[in-house]
Amino acid sequence: MERRGEHDTAIAEYRTAIAAEPDYADAHYNLGVALDRKGDYDAAIGAYRGALAAAPDMVDAHYNLGVALDRKGDYDAAIGAYRGALAAAPDMVDAHYHLGVDLLLHKHDAAAALREFQKVVALKPEWADAHVYLGGALVQTGKLDEAIAEYRKTLVANPGRAELHFDLAFALYQKRDNEAAIVESRAALALEPGYAKAHYCLALALHATGQKKNAEREFEAAHRLNPALERPRY
Repeated sequence: MERRGEHDTAIAEYRTAIAAEPDYADAHYNLGVALDRKGDYDAAIGAYRGALAAAPDMVDAHYNLGVALDRKGDYDAAIGAYRGALAAAPDMVDAHYHLGVDLLLHKHDAAAALREFQKVVALKPEWADAHVYLGGALVQTGKLDEAIAEYRKTLVANPGRAELHFDLAFALYQKRDNEAAIVESRAALALEPGYAKAHYCLALALHATGQKKNAEREFEAAHRLNPALERPRY
């Protein structure tokens, strides 16, 4: 029904089915999907929870609940939903990925996120974004050499991604390999000239190699693009 875009009709019919059979898990789930597509995330969350009350091992209900909760900014509950999906389906790659993102970005638990992204790339090696996050988790857990290797490997298959060049540049700067950091910062800027963070990283690496005037020029460019960037404390 909702595949034809008739969201309101589908929602009404699923609700009628649930009224007649309150434990009809598929009706709750399909209602959640229809509400999700309509953008009514609060109601979708309620519907997915209704599906899980009737069928606690419904993997897609756990996963979709997590996605809807993420959209509402309820990251703790989303993490619980993704873990519920993985309890029922341990190799569900999308659940590992979204769990890793929430752990890394919203809970600042890089060690736990690292484990999730390692599982993602083992299950789906071609997923470039997972490799990017894996590199970030490696950096945040102090494994700079592994992070640099991860970024370099991912760039072989994705040479046109400016953020990958930047991530590699910043990891190299942290390793005090400033010449290489300059190269990668410039590679990022060749792809995306308005990339404020890449200008900033280039400023740091240039200053570290004694190129103070060039460093100041790059910092000014970074600041023009993003005034929130503070002057580096060299």
